[in-house]
Amino acid sequence: YVIDNYTVGANDPWIIDSIASIAKAPPAPTPQPQPSPAPPPVTIEPQPEKKAEPVVVKTTPKPQPVLTIEDKYFQRKKEYSLEIPVTGDSIELKFYDNAQIDGDSISLFLNDRLVFEHIRLSAVAHTIRISVADLKDSNYLVMVAENLGEIPPNTSYMIAMVNNRRYEAMLSSTEQTSAAIKLVKPANPVAGQ
Repeated sequence: YVIDNYTVGANDPWIIDSIASIAKAPPAPTPQPQPSPAPPPVTIEPQPEKKAEPVVVKTTPKPQPVLTIEDKYFQRKKEYSLEIPVTGDSIELKFYDNAQIDGDSISLFLNDRLVFEHIRLSAVAHTIRISVADLKDSNYLVMVAENLGEIPPNTSYMIAMVNNRRYEAMLSSTEQTSAAIKLVKPANPVAGQ
């Protein structure tokens, strides 16, 4: 039965075409463009005038040039504390940190010439010897503070041994002053001294 009705019934091309038209979905309606409502009017309020703010330009301060020990020597005031008569062959000078060891460091100038620098003062003496033959009739030994240590000012206890005679001086230097002593050859040295 099925085979007999196969060519006659539902397989009829006319029926197949008619079913296809029924089964087909209707075309989707195309949307009609709707006129958009007019935008609200834009009102521009006047802006208050802004005053131009001054432009701040940061200037980096120029670093101060590092002063050499010679610069410090010539710029600082010399304060003379002692005059020592010099005789014999040589002078022995011993420098200690006075009172408390606080890291003081000095340089020594003899007659405007740097003779010793970076002398770290401590409880142990820093000893220097100066030949009397190399000295002028009048000489200036100046102690310049390289630093002030932990406790300003820079202080030194100096012992000078001249021809078995002892001289002592408390020398003090700051960033404005340098301590000085005067070494003088006597005009008429006594024989045997």
